[in-house]
Amino acid sequence: MRKPLTSKILFVDDESSILEGFKLTIGRKYDITTADSGESALKACEEHGPFAVIVSDFAMPSMNGAEFLAEVRKLDEDVVTMLLTGQANFEEVSRTVSSGGIFRLLGKPCSSDKLIENIEQALKQYRLVRAEKELLEGTLYGSVGALISLFSASKPLFFGRAHRVRKIVVKLADILDVKDSWRMEMATIFSYLGYLTLPDSELEKIYKQEKISPEVEMIIAGFPAFINDLLLKIPRMSKVAKIVQLLGEKEAELTPVSEDEHNIILSVAIIRMAMDFERMRSEGIPQGKIIGELEESNLYDLEHTSALREIIQNNHDEMEKLRVSSDELKEGMVLEEDLRLSNGTLFAPKGTEVTYHLMRTIDNYVISHLGNPFPDKIDVVYPRLSS
Repeated sequence: MRKPLTSKILFVDDESSILEGFKLTIGRKYDITTADSGESALKACEEHGPFAVIVSDFAMPSMNGAEFLAEVRKLDEDVVTMLLTGQANFEEVSRTVSSGGIFRLLGKPCSSDKLIENIEQALKQYRLVRAEKELLEGTLYGSVGALISLFSASKPLFFGRAHRVRKIVVKLADILDVKDSWRMEMATIFSYLGYLTLPDSELEKIYKQEKISPEVEMIIAGFPAFINDLLLKIPRMSKVAKIVQLLGEKEAELTPVSEDEHNIILSVAIIRMAMDFERMRSEGIPQGKIIGELEESNLYDLEHTSALREIIQNNHDEMEKLRVSSDELKEGMVLEEDLRLSNGTLFAPKGTEVTYHLMRTIDNYVISHLGNPFPDKIDVVYPRLSS
């Protein structure tokens, strides 16, 4: 879930008189929160954050300012941090600043004018970081979204499935409050990218889990490496590449070492569960039964399966059934039967959501075949999972 842009500031100092001084001076100009220790400041970040700027004293008992700000970085990589320190600690803190991503080091005592000047610069830095990040993510997200729409239309078997899995992943990430969930969305889509390289005849066998040749199995096994090579050439996509790579490995091999790796492995677990759910749903298994089977498999965290159950229970879309011709299809409809061409080729499987690009592809088929190659009528319903 994307964090909102903020201008709130957190001041941390173990001396109550200094905090009161901040409230009387800085508090008149800015929206500030105060905390008297690193521990209480971390709690404030969870309960009242996000903050744009955090100003912390260095010399505090139990957890010093540098240790506190290192923990803050794990919670919020966008926040701009500053340290206040007395002359006795200046050299020690200077080494911390040079290696720890701290924006400014200010000596104590620090005048209100100087503090306000540095806060203004910190707020400017915060807005700059957020603007650059959102521009990059927005551009990347929009570009990939456009590509996926085209892929879904040209290869609806697997990119239609990718689209449905992505929708589930987005909902799960929201409920489970996953950090940087956009990476999960990207990884979900890119994990299917290798299927573009296979002919439609093989895709249908794979989709329906029919027996395939050893040669095709070998090609599929190479998909993660193929996609990893592509993603590593795109800025900010290294973690997405890692998620895709791990999706192709066995669960037992996923052992987190760092916080970053924990978040990556969490993403892998959620995407795998969404993939299993969608695969079983396309086989016609009732959704409630699928949840039970996922729980009994012991492959997934119960918190995750509970979140999936919540998504299903909160879905109140009406299941109006219609029988329409191909030119009566509308965005948001879902196919209730396989859509095949007149020669028997599977064009789109049951469960495919009708999109604008899919409709345009159908129109192109009709034009290029000099007639309608699709059945006279198609069974459809409204989406099972709301947008």
